[in-house]
Amino acid sequence: MNIGSPDKPGNIFREFYLRPGIKYRPSPNFKLGFLVANKLIRAKGYQVGCSFMSVNIPCAGSSGAAALAAKLAAELRTAYPAFWPETIRGLMIHSAEWTRQMLNGRAISTLNEQEKKNLLRTFGYGVPNLDRAMYSANKSLTLIAEREIQPYKKEKSTGHYNDYHLFELPWPADVLESLQEIDSTLTVTLSYYIEPNPGAKRYATNYQYYSHALDFAVIKPNERLEVFKRRISARAELPEDEIDNSGEPWFIGRSGSKGSIRKDFVTMSAIEMSQRHTIAVYPKNGWYKTRKKLDKFNEVVRYSLIVSIQTEGADIYTPVLNKIENLNIL
Repeated sequence: MNIGSPDKPGNIFREFYLRPGIKYRPSPNFKLGFLVANKLIRAKGYQVGCSFMSVNIPCAGSSGAAALAAKLAAELRTAYPAFWPETIRGLMIHSAEWTRQMLNGRAISTLNEQEKKNLLRTFGYGVPNLDRAMYSANKSLTLIAEREIQPYKKEKSTGHYNDYHLFELPWPADVLESLQEIDSTLTVTLSYYIEPNPGAKRYATNYQYYSHALDFAVIKPNERLEVFKRRISARAELPEDEIDNSGEPWFIGRSGSKGSIRKDFVTMSAIEMSQRHTIAVYPKNGWYKTRKKLDKFNEVVRYSLIVSIQTEGADIYTPVLNKIENLNIL
């Protein structure tokens, strides 16, 4: 089950029910697990068999999938009780990957824009992984920031954009530069909650239903910080389909721009990754800014930013840990 909506993707969990009158015998190794996609998609009128039983029986429904999602969230909250709900939700999405069956055996890089949209609508961001959600590793490092931001402000009785946040990523530049052309993958997830518009149906559009919207951008190689700041200020004013993403080969791009959670990833050489050292979180439009009568221009909202880097050939976890400890952040 895709825990989300067709245009606001979530995670995939196994869904099932047992039809009355069907005799079955549980497998000795029976246990709940995550959905592994089947080529027989139910939307085409087929039934998908449950492979975790000793016989192949029809199954459907969402109760089991919802329970698995709740279980994963509970395990993360138990391990990290101080994390915000935005972070727990973000980690579930951040850890997810598409299986080979979901990709129909194809390489991710070969999918076109429409195929990406179909993938997100069908499987969300894929199957979450508890170990990936809970732990960093030597060759896979995850950083988390929980922050509050005031997206808008009131000036002369109208709403204006107010603030954006910049984060300097503590990448081990010397280690990444030594890896030269070895592939490195940067994954970013931005998780927050919105307040739905209390008005009539005429407000139910992308920028009027959401109280606010947030997005992220990463500095380009050799881009000066002042140029990056100006680019962020300009992006906040533009609708999504007018933003210039040239030089930004993110996999999901605009296909995953809807909803209150945003995830994307990009693969590049390690030496190029060493130059992608700054990330911005900035506001987009929302009814906090546009609906004057409600006077919510100055609302402060929360978000969780999750950033990970994965590479082969070197330990990137230890240098970053040492750098953070030297800055007395921990």
